Amino acid sequence: MKRMPGRGRLFAFSARRVGLATRALGRVDLILAGDGPAPRGTRVLPQRGRGFGERLRNAFEDARAAGYAEIVGVPGDVPGISAAHLDAAFRALETRDTVLGPSPDGGVWLIGLRPSAAPSDIFGNVPWLTAGVFSALVRHSPGAALLDELLDVDRPSDLAALASEPLLDPTLTALLRSLRSAPAPSERVRLALRRRPRPVAPARAPPARLAA
Repeated sequence: MKRMPGRGRLFAFSARRVGLATRALGRVDLILAGDGPAPRGTRVLPQRGRGFGERLRNAFEDARAAGYAEIVGVPGDVPGISAAHLDAAFRALETRDTVLGPSPDGGVWLIGLRPSAAPSDIFGNVPWLTAGVFSALVRHSPGAALLDELLDVDRPSDLAALASEPLLDPTLTALLRSLRSAPAPSERVRLALRRRPRPVAPARAPPARLAA
């Protein structure tokens, strides 16, 4: 996303979508892992580690040390994310240790863990930022719940793919039509964390599949 025209505006749109989704769910806190400013009322976890995988593992471990149990991490380049997607992830974590949201390019747009899943075991030896991320995470977490695919926008060609998706949010459609060059954003991971157990209720999103 760093070298793509309009990346700053698309990144900001994605960040707003995550914020709106967490507020819509209730009993879910939003934490940003990374440096820089954050919206009012949002907690920031300083990044620790030398590479992406190490920083991601530390973000999950720091959130767990802060008292959170069910932790769902999403990047800042998935403009199609909604409250229904996060809700499906938390519902999957009620019965599964791990939930994954695959991306068409072989990566993931969501990783969710319960306390019984150790980040050090799941995130070790993963070829981060390659097409092998999803398959490696599935190998490390057999029985993981799998959500539907969502597109993470990494390159200009992804914009055309995103614009061709049916039932696209009208606001996002307008943004895609008007994108212009913008300063590169900082890379940050957003963690949605449930504060307390939630009562069982009818699902509002498609059921998750199970990894083979």
